[in-house]
Amino acid sequence: MSVRKKVLFTVVVLLLLQLLSLFLHYFMLRSYLIDRWREEASAVAGSLASHVAVRIKDDIDKARRTVELYSSLPLEALMWKITSEVVHVKRVDYMDSGGRYLKSVSRFHNVPRYVGSIGVALREEQVGEVRDEYGETYLVYKLPDMRENVHRGFFLLYLSLKDLLWDVLSTGYPGKIGIVLKDSRGSPTVELSGSHVPSPFTVSYPVRGYPYHLELFWKREDVLAPADKFLQSAGIFGVTTTAFLLFILFLVVYRTFRPLEVLTQEVINYSGSFTRKGVDELDILSRAFENLLKGVEREKETYRKLWQEIGDGMLLVRDDGTVAMVNAQLEMRFGVKGEEMVGMEVSRIFPGLNPKVNTFISETDMLVKGKRYTVSLRIFPVSLEDGVYHLIHIKDLTLQKEMEYVLSRHVRLNIAGEIAVSIAHQLNNPLASILASAEVLMSRLQDDTLKPLVQRIVDNTARASQTVRKLLDISGSKDGSPSKVNPATLTEGVVDMMLYKARKKGVKLEYVNFLKENITLFCYPWKLEQILMNLVDNAIDETPQGGYVRVTLEEVRGGLVWSVKDSGKGVREDILDRIFEPFFTTKVEGYGLGLSIVKRFVEDMGGRVEVINHPDGAEFRVILRLGEGYSHESSVGGR
Repeated sequence: MSVRKKVLFTVVVLLLLQLLSLFLHYFMLRSYLIDRWREEASAVAGSLASHVAVRIKDDIDKARRTVELYSSLPLEALMWKITSEVVHVKRVDYMDSGGRYLKSVSRFHNVPRYVGSIGVALREEQVGEVRDEYGETYLVYKLPDMRENVHRGFFLLYLSLKDLLWDVLSTGYPGKIGIVLKDSRGSPTVELSGSHVPSPFTVSYPVRGYPYHLELFWKREDVLAPADKFLQSAGIFGVTTTAFLLFILFLVVYRTFRPLEVLTQEVINYSGSFTRKGVDELDILSRAFENLLKGVEREKETYRKLWQEIGDGMLLVRDDGTVAMVNAQLEMRFGVKGEEMVGMEVSRIFPGLNPKVNTFISETDMLVKGKRYTVSLRIFPVSLEDGVYHLIHIKDLTLQKEMEYVLSRHVRLNIAGEIAVSIAHQLNNPLASILASAEVLMSRLQDDTLKPLVQRIVDNTARASQTVRKLLDISGSKDGSPSKVNPATLTEGVVDMMLYKARKKGVKLEYVNFLKENITLFCYPWKLEQILMNLVDNAIDETPQGGYVRVTLEEVRGGLVWSVKDSGKGVREDILDRIFEPFFTTKVEGYGLGLSIVKRFVEDMGGRVEVINHPDGAEFRVILRLGEGYSHESSVGGR
């Protein structure tokens, strides 16, 4: 077969293989997308169903605790209290122990009364459902009234399933997903994200403990969009490639093979030992140039061994220690130039490296042009035709070690977060007990000279309790609700709290307010308080006995600027870029979290924090931009 026919046949085969590969890849991608969707969808449905069950149980438990806590209230007031404490309970009916209807209260007049049969057995249970005129479904739950351990009757709680489901989804709603809550008969109870359209991409998950199951459905295009896009793009690419190959084929067949045939005939006529029988033009030419290619093959083999098979940094060193060859990977990774290295002593480039000693080091530090790298090093001899060489294989591990450090840092952050939340849970109840006891002591205290001290206990315990609650909120990705606060008053309160520590260490703590008007700032007060407390606490720690810490507040170009300046040694220049990293600390007993919390909270509030070194100490400045959330007020009131 001639080369021309072989080329035509090869082109046709390549086109068919390309088409086959395209469809094979499409179906593999489609199968992968469906498997990934099935796994993720099951996880999402299971998580949402579990949250719905937990939320229903929490509402029932909260209603039961409300009855126990406010058992002294009149019946109607107690029923209203249940609807206010449990936000999903829209109506409460009361029946005596014989099952006779006595009273009802409702937040919405359109919630109908349950008229089905209700057992009088002394147990909590779901008795049924009702639907209002708008089609909203309410779960009806029977709760025995056991005030003072006497069975007085039953409460019927009407829970809005739609509000409850929206509440669950508010913590992390997966977009582009239809959600339907169905009862045990398969009838839709609550539909969200539009009407339920039949879809092959549907998963259902039971709500454990209740006669419901949660059904989630995806549109086909949302699941298989990457596969469809690939098929479209591949089709366009295939058409373009085919047209290009046809054009190349035209050039090869009609413009290249004619000169090739002429050259082949000249070789046959010249050598006299070749014939066209059984071979094509390329075979004849390859035999003719075989002897010429033998010398090139030796160089090609060396190149293949040294450079094509290994992708890391490579050095070929002569037996006298000079560099013979350098590959491109070594130049790129270590910032050196191969043409400058050839002929140089290898010890001048890599100090301490002896190429004549067979070496394997899995991890070591290496200094190259003043920069330190973490590398894996291997040296072994290579025998070539012109002598013995030493091949040095250098694998750069610097990026890998940096990634391991970042991963380790994130793991430590997660552990610290879990520890902080655990401590916050353990402190919450003792703080509540201290606060309650202090308030009782305050109400009964007769000695007016002690009341300011007890009031300080109440205020600081309430502030500590709020900090613990906010720490728990952070663990749940909540910041609480912002409110208006006077920044000058808040700053003065923080300084007042830190006075004891400053006096104990012998440090003078002073606060100067340069604001000409009262300013009301709309923010998260607890975050601002934590920012200032951490900065003042660090300043006191860094200030020697007899020194001072000065806190100032002023308005500069439409923004508020807090300055915390100490008379310590200042921040070393070599660690200035790292002081806000979590767990970085210069204190013997420090945890390295204070300044990282400051930076995070300031950035959360849209501001920035600056560090300035002075000859007599360091200054930390917190700058918050004033926008629509603040106002200026006069000293006698305000607008």
